[in-house]
Amino acid sequence: MNQEVMAVVAGSVLGGGLITAMREVWTARKTVPAERDSVVATGAETAVSSLMVSLKAETARANRAEAERDHLLERVGELESQLKIAQGALDEANRQMSEIRKEISGA
Repeated sequence: MNQEVMAVVAGSVLGGGLITAMREVWTARKTVPAERDSVVATGAETAVSSLMVSLKAETARANRAEAERDHLLERVGELESQLKIAQGALDEANRQMSEIRKEISGA
């Protein structure tokens, strides 16, 4: 009778239970790397999305800074032009004062 019980137990284990258990282990081993890869891919997508938002914001900031720099350079050019005009007027006033002094001292 012992041999018959062992044969029944072995038959049931080998017939379906063991095969099912092995299939579950095999499926789990295949699923875990796929899920891990999915988590890694999702994390990478989130990181890329976040970096794209940061890049867009930094690009906008850089564009504003360049526009401000261009405006300031234009303003510096205008002020240099005004300074040249003012310097020319001062030089002319100095020349006229020199002529007046010469007239005064020569008279």
